Amino acid sequence: MTVSSDAEPRTPTRLFDPTAIGGVHLRNRLYVPAHTTNFALHNRPSERYIAYLAEKARGGAGLIFTEAVRVHPSSLRRFGLGGYDSESESSFADMASTVHAEGARLFGQVMHTGRHDGSEWTGLWSPSALAWSPGQETPHVLNQAEIRLLIDSFARTTARLLHAGFDGAEIHIGHGHLLQQFLSPATNSRSDAYGGTAANRLRIVREVLSAVFANSSDAPIGLRVSADEMLPNGLDIDAMIDICAALMDEFPIAFLHVSHSAYVGDYSLATQMADMSFGSAPFRNYPHRFKLAFPATPVLAVCRMDDVAMADSLLRSGAADLVGMARAHIADPAIARKHQEGRASEVRSCIACNQACVGRLEKTLPIRCVVNPEAGFEREWKAIPVPRLTRRILVVGGGPAGLEAASAAASRGHEVVLIERSAQLGGQVSTIRRLHDRARFGLLVDDLQRAVERAGVTVRLNTELSAQNIATGEWDEVVVATGSQPAPAFEGELVPEDAIAADGSHKRVVVIDEDGGWPGASLAVHLAAHQHEVWLVTAMDALLPNITVYSRLSLYARFKELGVRIRTLATIESSGAGVAVIPRFEGTSHRLDDVHIVRVSPRRANDALVSALHDADYRGPVHLIGDAYSPRTALDATYEGRGAGYLVGVDTSGTWPGPPLRTPYLGRKGGDLLDTGRPSVSPLSVTTHN
Repeated sequence: MTVSSDAEPRTPTRLFDPTAIGGVHLRNRLYVPAHTTNFALHNRPSERYIAYLAEKARGGAGLIFTEAVRVHPSSLRRFGLGGYDSESESSFADMASTVHAEGARLFGQVMHTGRHDGSEWTGLWSPSALAWSPGQETPHVLNQAEIRLLIDSFARTTARLLHAGFDGAEIHIGHGHLLQQFLSPATNSRSDAYGGTAANRLRIVREVLSAVFANSSDAPIGLRVSADEMLPNGLDIDAMIDICAALMDEFPIAFLHVSHSAYVGDYSLATQMADMSFGSAPFRNYPHRFKLAFPATPVLAVCRMDDVAMADSLLRSGAADLVGMARAHIADPAIARKHQEGRASEVRSCIACNQACVGRLEKTLPIRCVVNPEAGFEREWKAIPVPRLTRRILVVGGGPAGLEAASAAASRGHEVVLIERSAQLGGQVSTIRRLHDRARFGLLVDDLQRAVERAGVTVRLNTELSAQNIATGEWDEVVVATGSQPAPAFEGELVPEDAIAADGSHKRVVVIDEDGGWPGASLAVHLAAHQHEVWLVTAMDALLPNITVYSRLSLYARFKELGVRIRTLATIESSGAGVAVIPRFEGTSHRLDDVHIVRVSPRRANDALVSALHDADYRGPVHLIGDAYSPRTALDATYEGRGAGYLVGVDTSGTWPGPPLRTPYLGRKGGDLLDTGRPSVSPLSVTTHN
């Protein structure tokens, strides 16, 4: 299909051609894969989750899969969906009708997690007494009666979704969940009719599908599969193709949704939601192999399909029939519509950081997005009132927080000037994007710069105004987004920025990690990739605890590949011309000569401008956001930036069910400083000062 626009040229793309799965018409070949959100309420679809999916349907996706719908309370997740309760059907029906009203189709993913996620009342279920990772709970071994209950639960849940108006469903037999645990020789050590031979391990899947098809309508039923478990003694792609061939000979499987990996405490898990270190579409060969094996069956491809061009190339190569974008749709739910309307340059790119989506999941928190501050708060942001006054706004600082605030305020009709004291925009991201394996982070700033340009913001680089200049400049409101700075280095030590700038001048480096997150990890990888001998040393009892396990597991493999030496529960002491790495408990100390030390410590807020504005008697509202409020993450920066931009000129004398913005709002009236440092809460009520 060829599209055109006066705004920008469009290219023909197969991605937006219509297609069908099992008689269900789809307006295009772009779909939203199942992904956990933690938006459910009482294990049913909440209004929040329905609004979240509706936004993606409104944005042009052809097909949407719900996150996994658990078939039994033994797979219960606190904020997950359950399909075992008949009273949930009305909520699922609301979801289906809402998605349909926006032109998309809705399929449900039906699943039991098995040994890695379960109810506190029933414990974990699995075919064998094998924990998913060392130190984790040993699961309960399913008996014959429980297997029959499980089979019936899959059938009932699937039928319930279809009765609620869903267009189809997929049975999850991958990702190391319960049915894959039966299929895999790595996790099934049974000796009864459900273990041992390949045929016996397949038995429960055959019985589940038999029950599902017997209790379902003619709606399409497909499989979500892991093409490769990436495990010793696990299932590889040849074995999975054989399994699917056997099932397709027996059942009318409507599609094959091809993923990979298993839920284990090893590298395999890190590939499931591959971060930016993997590159785009790193596992595209898996759906291609399935398409070659099953040419008449729709094959769906997934994992790090970052943009429309990549998705289209897969379709044109014949590697798949539909392409899924999960994180890309979190970052920009209107990715399809923007491309079809000739607004591709407005798409907010997923940077594959895994920080606010995957990272929050393992803390049992609702997902959010560094790139899209509105993810999960679609209704609340839309409820923010229209500004009653046009304001003249000064934004101080051109990092992610300042850029987001400037574009948000200008998009709502305000006159905005952004000043940045350096020669470029981007703040810390300008440094991060230079690091090995972290370049994709720079897309955040690139997209924000385009948004600022489109919104008509006046940008002044190499500019610094004093508080007195600002106070006399007739600005109605000021947004302070001056970021943070590294803690002062100890004598003889480097701060991370210096270590990167001096790249190539040192060969042995000790990175002392006092942060526990990406700054130390990415610096270690970068220096090691540039041929330095790197020691990553921390006094903490765990390595990089503030990085999601999905990325941490791949980092371990990267450290091993690059030869990074790891020491936890260790300290550094000067020792003559070198240093000694000293374990806090037992172990051998290591003396290192001719070494450079880089200390990665928590940063410090650049918030002096707020006090200076007070002293200069500036009388307008001041918004202190991002690292200038408190050094945290890019998620906080973009979220607070958009919040500050949206609040400008808004009549907030009342309240509304707004997003829980952490946008400290300062103002002067009658010489008093109001609300100093107070985080806002929802519902939000802020006094506007004239």
